[in-house]
Amino acid sequence: MEAAITRGGAMSGLTTYESWLGTRRLEDPYVVRRIAIAVLREAMNASPGGPSGRGRLVALKALAAEGDAQALLKLAEARARNQVGETKVMAELGDAKAVQDLVRRLELARPEQKGAYIDALAGTKNPLAVPPILKLLDDPDPLVVAAAADALGKLDARQSIPRLRALVEGQNGLQRWAAARSLSLMGDGGGVSFLRQMLVYNPAAEVQGAIVEPGAGDMLQIQAAEALAPLGPNPDWMNTAQRLVGSPKPEVRLIAAKLIAPHDQPLAKDVLEALLLDSNAGIRETATDTLASRVAGDFVTLRRLVRSPDAYSQALAAARIVELTR
Repeated sequence: MEAAITRGGAMSGLTTYESWLGTRRLEDPYVVRRIAIAVLREAMNASPGGPSGRGRLVALKALAAEGDAQALLKLAEARARNQVGETKVMAELGDAKAVQDLVRRLELARPEQKGAYIDALAGTKNPLAVPPILKLLDDPDPLVVAAAADALGKLDARQSIPRLRALVEGQNGLQRWAAARSLSLMGDGGGVSFLRQMLVYNPAAEVQGAIVEPGAGDMLQIQAAEALAPLGPNPDWMNTAQRLVGSPKPEVRLIAAKLIAPHDQPLAKDVLEALLLDSNAGIRETATDTLASRVAGDFVTLRRLVRSPDAYSQALAAARIVELTR
């Protein structure tokens, strides 16, 4: 297998391994891990601006988390060149200087750029990100306020709870949603009643006699279930998620599968594997992401995902293998 990787790359190594495996049912985790590392190293060396750019960032993060010297060097060099993607990866891995870089970028960003930096900082889980995002609850742009409210929950910024409760009681629907989600993430009941109402939202009930397309209220219902899930298992949101795996909307089925995965993994896997064939590339990518990172724990599924023609999907599956074999 090592010789096959050296001669023909990671996919050649995978083919050799699968040929050796044959009808055996017992996998060799060490060998599968070695192939996954090879996949990630190839992805890491792809062009930053090419079609494999997203897969490259996944690979850099996975390898850096393993202490790979080349990945760490590439990330440091890219951060020195002010490359945002790599800076975000370093921040998510706990690099305080990278977090500070993102904070500075946020402070200098144009209004339409702020959302991306808020999201990047939320992913760091770093307390350094809280003060600059907390300030944005006073931003004149309601979209920025909503993004900030959403991020504060992910950062577990409990000092923001009174402000978020006030947003839930306000008139702006987007801000109410974001604040309610954040309060739920932090275990605060301030937004729970609002979210519970949304579990049974029916747009047809708002206008008597209205003709509403099938599944019109499904997205709001599943988003409410997703926001309530961090509070722990509860029949209200769990029954909603179970029902909505049959939604006519694929984006709703995606979230529903993610929510039920810890409680009914086979069903979640069936839903996600069906979504891998969706005509929408974004749906396929998100299904792969969810399947690889949250649901699939078996090498058969992950090896199949590694063979995906999409570089991002390959990197996600390889990163999951490395995580499982750590």
